[in-house]
Amino acid sequence: MSLTNGRIVVVHHQDARQAKDLKQEAAAYDYDGKLKPMLRISLSKFKALIQGFDFEINDLGEIHRLR
Repeated sequence: MSLTNGRIVVVHHQDARQAKDLKQEAAAYDYDGKLKPMLRISLSKFKALIQGFDFEINDLGEIHRLR
């Protein structure tokens, strides 16, 4: 994840290509089923949950909300 021009750029963790080879797409609210290797999201629209702060995952994979 990096910050450029007031926007957050998020790269998929399983994509091993160099950043120059990835196509940057604007993030959309709908999911069309296709992998988007790199997303550009404005700071006002970026929403995230943080493990250990907002939720915990136990050894069985169960998610428990903390907040």
